[in-house]
Amino acid sequence: MVRSRTRRRSKWKWYIPLAVLILILLIAAVYMYVQYINADERVKEADIIRRANDSVKLTEISGVEKSVWDDIVYVVEGKDEQDQERLVWVFPKKVVSMYAFEGIKKDAMKAKIKEQYNKVHIVRLIPGYKDGQYVWQAMLERADEQGANRYYYQFYLFADGSPIGEIYGLPNK
Repeated sequence: MVRSRTRRRSKWKWYIPLAVLILILLIAAVYMYVQYINADERVKEADIIRRANDSVKLTEISGVEKSVWDDIVYVVEGKDEQDQERLVWVFPKKVVSMYAFEGIKKDAMKAKIKEQYNKVHIVRLIPGYKDGQYVWQAMLERADEQGANRYYYQFYLFADGSPIGEIYGLPNK
């Protein structure tokens, strides 16, 4: 009679499902943590949208931008009941609404900036408020006088896209 060898059970049989379970729990914990951190901003954004809708009835909201310079100003972009594009500046104590055609469009503003500078990367372009004027707030990456790339903040009038004020250079690393 031939003896058969007993089969050994692999130690790895339980490690793989355990590792998958731990990975799923870790991903769920990170997701819940991020949701917890962003809860205050979501509540604040919902209040901003409510205040904008109290001023102008928006049927469609395409975005909410937060501009921080002189004051914290939220700008809600959307369409009203007449299907006109609107921008609503929500200040801490007041709300101001404008039609999008009252100012230069975002794409036209980007083209104007690229025309102004040879090699420029537009990092961020958002509507804002500075020195009592409605503006486009642009964060740009371009070469400085020595040829090194630097980041700059520059402001343009919302009405016609002309540059206003000084250019703010951010310090190099």
